[in-house]
Amino acid sequence: MKKNLLITFVFIGFSFIAQAQFQGNFVQFFNNETYLNPAFAGTQISAFNISTIARADYVGIASEKFAANKVLLTVDKRFDDKNFALALNFNKITFNSYNNYELAVNYSYHLNVGRDRKLCMGLKAGGIYADRYDPLTIREANDDVFSDANSKFNPTFLPKIGAGFLYKSEKLYAGISSPDVSNDKLNITASGGYKYFLTEDLYIEPNFLMRYYKSNASKFDINTLIGKHESFWLGANYSVNNSVALMGAIYVNGRIEIGYALDYNTNLTSGRMSHEIMLQWDIEDAL
Repeated sequence: MKKNLLITFVFIGFSFIAQAQFQGNFVQFFNNETYLNPAFAGTQISAFNISTIARADYVGIASEKFAANKVLLTVDKRFDDKNFALALNFNKITFNSYNNYELAVNYSYHLNVGRDRKLCMGLKAGGIYADRYDPLTIREANDDVFSDANSKFNPTFLPKIGAGFLYKSEKLYAGISSPDVSNDKLNITASGGYKYFLTEDLYIEPNFLMRYYKSNASKFDINTLIGKHESFWLGANYSVNNSVALMGAIYVNGRIEIGYALDYNTNLTSGRMSHEIMLQWDIEDAL
């Protein structure tokens, strides 16, 4: 039964991927940060978990050319007896006529620096396969330069290597990384959060994500969550000069987390709404 549930969960994740397209950000980034910082591998409560986030952007925009979605699927396994963890990320991203497929393996070594406190050091290695579909109008059918094959696909492959550090305790986490150091475009992310317990189960958690791009505008996200351990959480997100969002999640049997976020872009005149669905299954020793 449990193996059938695992197969079903993975199938759901890949079904999302098969239909997904582009947007570079996730509102619920705090639930799956290995794609930004490999040091986060193995830092979930469970030693083995699978998670997926699917996002549909610019819903209702007038032109289908700007339709955008993105999906991330992660499998994460921690080896407590050896103080390290491995995580596999798979993305399918599309925007307009662009398609990106990314696969990366993350390794994180966990160094215990005190009771319930760890310093994690991570490495990421993988690559991005990208293609672009260009439907050109060909006036001369016999022109080899603009043949059907040459006019439709321009595939490229880019290697991706990243590194990161993370400090994590029961209540606090703070990390910094460069998700891709394999090119000259500097890209640095920093994230952190603190969980303050109001009662034994009820908590408030503010967290943030900062992304610095050498060749693009930097981004800064702030979240505030309130939740009950293994029951539910509710929250709000503010992406500076970009969007605001409401989100929430429930837990099923304390192991499966189902989340949803509604994001409102403050810079657009149409297609302002984005929807995000998150699924996470803490498997641990269930198999």
